[in-house]
Amino acid sequence: MYSEYAGKHNVTKYGKTCQKWSSQEPHGHGIDYEKPNSFRGVGDHNYCRNPGNTLHSDNEPEGAWCLTTDPNTRMEHCGCYDHKHDLEVYRRNIDKQIPIE
Repeated sequence: MYSEYAGKHNVTKYGKTCQKWSSQEPHGHGIDYEKPNSFRGVGDHNYCRNPGNTLHSDNEPEGAWCLTTDPNTRMEHCGCYDHKHDLEVYRRNIDKQIPIE
């Protein structure tokens, strides 16, 4: 799963709505979305991200995640993909497999 997802997916893989990164409700967190270069891709939105340096390690193995608006579920992974990145990886792999003469 790609760890630097930057799309607009805002629902977890189990259907829960993501909490805005700028909000501390219902789940408080230490993410300062206004601090430049500290947390990849977070902002005043509720899109799935894998920001690193936060509640989970950078490059979370399951990819992008979010805090949820469900008071009983703090975070969940999103199961979203960056299709542009997937295409770039596919092209690099194809280039390795087919010698160009």
